[in-house]
Amino acid sequence: MVASPPPHGALIRVAGADAESFLQGQLSHDMRALGAGRATLSSLNGPKGRVLATLVVLRLGDEVGLLLAPDIAEAMLKRLRMFVLRSKVTLTLDEASVGGLVATGDAGQEADWGITRDGEDWRIRAPGHPARWWVMGTAGHGVETTDPDAFAAADIAAGLPCIGAAQTEAHVAQHIGLQHFGALAFDKGCFTGQEVIARLHFRGGVNRVPVRLRGPGAAPDPGSTLRNADGKAMAEVVNSVATADGCEVLAVWRGTEPPDTAPAVEQAFAVLPFAR
Repeated sequence: MVASPPPHGALIRVAGADAESFLQGQLSHDMRALGAGRATLSSLNGPKGRVLATLVVLRLGDEVGLLLAPDIAEAMLKRLRMFVLRSKVTLTLDEASVGGLVATGDAGQEADWGITRDGEDWRIRAPGHPARWWVMGTAGHGVETTDPDAFAAADIAAGLPCIGAAQTEAHVAQHIGLQHFGALAFDKGCFTGQEVIARLHFRGGVNRVPVRLRGPGAAPDPGSTLRNADGKAMAEVVNSVATADGCEVLAVWRGTEPPDTAPAVEQAFAVLPFAR
C-alpha cells in the first residue's frame, strides 16, 4: 500500500434540511439513489451542458460530501452558494486533508464506490484497478506521500476523469465518459445543463470519446491539444501523469471510436484499454 494524493482531493460539506433537494437540482446524478454505504461520481455543469467540475459524492452522516479538484474548489463553492437562495443549506470547504491510498498487491473483493467507516474516519473505494481509496478524517491526516502520482495514474487507467481549473467548461459530460460511471441520471428531472446532456443521450450525436494514451515523452499539460503532423487537432488532454517510461494520458478523442494509435506531433501514443 502506498500513500498518494488523489486528484479529487478537496472536500466541500453540504448541510441543512434542504441539502438533498438542493443538490438534486445542481448535480448530474440522482441523489435519491445514493445510499449511505455508497459513493458516486457526478458533475456540476454549466447551462450549455459543459462540465464545470467532476465530483465524488457521498453521505457523511447528516451531511453530504463533495470531493473535487483542489484548484477549483473555491470557485465551485462560490458557484453553488449563488443558487442557495432561500434553501436551508450551508456549504463549507473543509480544510481537513483528503488522502489517498493505492494497493500494490491483492486488495480483495471490495466493491467499487463502497464506503467503510470507523468513527470519524472514512474510506471510499475508487473504481477500477489497481484498487485505491480516498481517505478522510484522522485517516487522512498526516499521511506521508510515498508515490505522488500513483493515484492519478490509476484514475487515468480506469478512465476516471478529474475536471479542474485547466479543463473546466471544456467538455460535455459524455465526451469525458461520465455515463460509464453512473454519473448521469436522465429520469430524475431537471438539473443545470440537463437539456444538452439529455439531447445527446436520446438523440445521439456524441462525436467524441475518452481514450487512454501512453507515450514515451513528457506528460502533456491538461487542457492542451494533441495534433497530428498536419496540425489537425486529434484530442484534448483531460488528465496526464509522468511515469517511469514516459507518460499516461486521459484525453477526449475527436471521433466516435477510439483509434488504434495516436501519432501526435509531440510523441507517438499507444492507445490502451481502460482498467475498469
